[in-house]
Amino acid sequence: MTRRNTIRRFLVAALLAFCAGLLVLVLYYENLPTSVEIIDDVVMDADVELTTFNYTETVDGAKHWTLTGESAAHDFNQEQTRIDRVMMKLYDQKDMGDVVLTADQGTALLSDQQVNVDGDVVIKSDNGYTLLTERATYYGNRSQSGVIESPVAVTIRSDQLELHGTGLVLDVGLRTMQLNTDVSATFYPEAQKEQP
Repeated sequence: MTRRNTIRRFLVAALLAFCAGLLVLVLYYENLPTSVEIIDDVVMDADVELTTFNYTETVDGAKHWTLTGESAAHDFNQEQTRIDRVMMKLYDQKDMGDVVLTADQGTALLSDQQVNVDGDVVIKSDNGYTLLTERATYYGNRSQSGVIESPVAVTIRSDQLELHGTGLVLDVGLRTMQLNTDVSATFYPEAQKEQP
């Protein structure tokens, strides 16, 4: 009989220890802080969502251009990437130096080397030129260094020149530019230069 009582006491003690351990685990994990990252404006049609985006196109092992953004959503079916806060850098454009394009948003078709940008588009070169527009497209496969086109109003500024027009075709590699319509220019001689 004492042997039976000993076994009962042991089983009751083991059951109580198991329940106490389970209770401690539940209370411990219930008090742990949960880290939840909330992502605003999630695009449900995207196959991949990125909080930062960085893509570099190389030619013969050297950087040709880099495309970055604060966030991106890639759709494999349409083979395009939607990017917010776009920054694109075209490297070593001879006398123009590096050319940097920024915009509020854009869409990249990387297989075609095409980048469409919208909203507060600013293009700056190291040699002092600034181009302002609301919409532009970079075609990386149209010329040695690419072509930038804009169908809307464009302003181009430098220390001595301010150009306005509608419809731009800028061949970055050849350093040629065409404004299609409504073109006006103001030239500021060095002695009478005004700040635009």
